[in-house]
Amino acid sequence: MLESSLIDLKGKRLGKWERGLLLDCGVIGQRTGIPIRVEGGTRAQNVAVRRAAKNLEATGLLITHKLRRASVIYDERLAMPIYRDGAFYRRVSPKRIHWTDCLAGWLSPFGAGVRVEYLPELRGQRPIRWTSERLRNAEHIGFTEYVSAPVLDAADVEGTQEAFARTSPINKAMKRIGPPGAEENPGRWTSAINCAVRELGSKGSVDLWTRSVEIFKSDETDAQLLQRGPQRATYRGRKTAKPGQLQKRRRELI
Repeated sequence: MLESSLIDLKGKRLGKWERGLLLDCGVIGQRTGIPIRVEGGTRAQNVAVRRAAKNLEATGLLITHKLRRASVIYDERLAMPIYRDGAFYRRVSPKRIHWTDCLAGWLSPFGAGVRVEYLPELRGQRPIRWTSERLRNAEHIGFTEYVSAPVLDAADVEGTQEAFARTSPINKAMKRIGPPGAEENPGRWTSAINCAVRELGSKGSVDLWTRSVEIFKSDETDAQLLQRGPQRATYRGRKTAKPGQLQKRRRELI
């Protein structure tokens, strides 16, 4: 293995991303893998760190595995009002869990030995000279002090996947909402909602919310809003609805 490693590493220069991975990654069999990505970084930065991981993997210093990673993100749709049973509600926390494919990285035993042997150069950003003697020491350190075989165990994958799926809890409770002044005058707000439902019928909750707020802030008096009685349901132009049609129409309005 030493001869092939020396050939692969001969003339190899390590950039800042390769050095960062060698310093930060855990060793297989001992720690969970780290995500091969830059948190909050640009697309170019994430492409660069993935390219660095491939370079290290090609030389036998790194082992990667594709996993699913969970993160909590803000969802604008969850912040929109929802109409239900004559009132509007909104999520307390408009966030959700977002799953993405992500590479996880571990140092191979040889990579762990290289980190120990070349630690001063890696930390000091100094040039690295790959010599047979130092690589032999790195190989000995990796396979004696860490693990005996460069095989990614299932426990490493499962433990890392569990860590990647762990997120902060999300409050999915709903709270009742209304425009400014609705708490002081709940009767007018209820009348405004009823008027909007009668006007728009089965349109979306956002349209109902917008129209309800417009009616609530209009110049109409509370008495005028109350006088807007429910429209008489009809069936095919008849003045009176057939049995069951009125109830169906009411469900559509709600």
